[in-house]
Amino acid sequence: MQKRIVSLFLALFMAVTMTTGVSAKTNDWYEFRTNDNVIDAKLPTTEDSTKLDWVHSFLDGKFYVTYSNPIIGDECIYIAVDSELYKLDKDGNVLQKATLNNTIAFNAYLAYGNGMVFVALGNGMIQAFDGQSLTSLWLSQVEGNFTSPLTYYNGYLYTGTTEYDDSYNIVGGQYFALSVSDDDPNSNLETKYNSWSYQEQAGGYYWSDATIINNQYLVFVSTAGTLVAKDITSDNLNTITLDSNISIRSGVCYGDGYLYIGSQNGKLYKVAFNNDGTFGQVETAMILNGNGQITGTPIYVDGTLYFGGKNGSAFNAPGFIAKMDVNTLQLQSIEVVGNVQSSILVTTGYDDAVYGYYTINSEPGGLYVFKDTGTEFTTDTLYEPEDAYKNYNMGSAISDGNKLYFTNDSGALFALENSEQPTDNNPTPTPPAQTTDTDTSSTPDQVVNSVKTGDDQSLVSMLTLIISGAVLVVLKKD
Repeated sequence: MQKRIVSLFLALFMAVTMTTGVSAKTNDWYEFRTNDNVIDAKLPTTEDSTKLDWVHSFLDGKFYVTYSNPIIGDECIYIAVDSELYKLDKDGNVLQKATLNNTIAFNAYLAYGNGMVFVALGNGMIQAFDGQSLTSLWLSQVEGNFTSPLTYYNGYLYTGTTEYDDSYNIVGGQYFALSVSDDDPNSNLETKYNSWSYQEQAGGYYWSDATIINNQYLVFVSTAGTLVAKDITSDNLNTITLDSNISIRSGVCYGDGYLYIGSQNGKLYKVAFNNDGTFGQVETAMILNGNGQITGTPIYVDGTLYFGGKNGSAFNAPGFIAKMDVNTLQLQSIEVVGNVQSSILVTTGYDDAVYGYYTINSEPGGLYVFKDTGTEFTTDTLYEPEDAYKNYNMGSAISDGNKLYFTNDSGALFALENSEQPTDNNPTPTPPAQTTDTDTSSTPDQVVNSVKTGDDQSLVSMLTLIISGAVLVVLKKD
């Protein structure tokens, strides 16, 4: 009888899972990209199949706000805006917020790990918070100008800084590691000191997204093209200079024994990476006859590299989205209206094609999708905001496996999902009414201040009741 109950429950639970699209994998975003930025999920792929689930504006009467990348941790969304850290549920409701020690950096990044949220502040410090209570845990020593993503891995936080001269030329910076442990639970603002640091004399670390390889090597690159592999288990460190007169604003992508790095000098670099942490042969591919500028980190999927950028140095130069065969270095590109500066989020959840989500740094600041069938490479609009929500966009999309989340310079956070039926348009929601949120380091009272669109049906709850009823019937019958 017990087996019958368990079998029935499992069967019904599987039905719930399949009906609601619940993923078995939790997609925690330890930095502004997760690991390789490739997930396996059935996300919306066309404008007709995309529904705006909700939008949350953080303007609160202001003309402009500085905001961070959103991240997902422990089934919640975190984002920093000016001097506040927000925690939202996946329906766009603000659960908690906390006041930061300072306003966030202009190039503001968050990371999540070990149940903690890490925020880069404009005063050259990193502040750590408990992800559940949003209680401050510690502050790092003063570092400098944070211009690189924060990367969490196995108890440590990694990032880099950039230093400038009076003419705003980059003159140096450092890359460093911090242990994230809360060494003094009695202090909310204890000072954390670097575990190690690497000084770069020729250039700093601007948008330098690192990658962890084989659970042992942290690989990052400076603006001047110095590629570094730091053994995180020892003091060993290897370097190589990619080129002379180079400008890097890209992070490092890894795939099947090779590193891929974009540049602003019309080249993409392919560098062999050996098992002992040393570098091998360096190859280059010219992008758009040497005019292509890449500032987003490339994405590797099964022998293909995806990336975006712009064609030329002019601010209003057209952008492009591209795929490259990493064996032949042959490139296919599609022109788009503006610079693609986001890192691409890729899903392999469909059998017919690989889909990639990206933003364009031009109005209206929406989300776009490419489709790669292997023989055809196309791109189209997924969602474009209207009216007050139009603005420029350098942000990157994230996903929990069910919804897509992204921001733009309107100060809004958007959530998109698959629609049950194709729709002719996406109505522009009315901006939310102002609400009074309290600083939370205690009870996470739910504050609803997002605009919800479409039907909000509790399908999971209904099916859970059916499951419970079925189990009770079997028990009673027996």
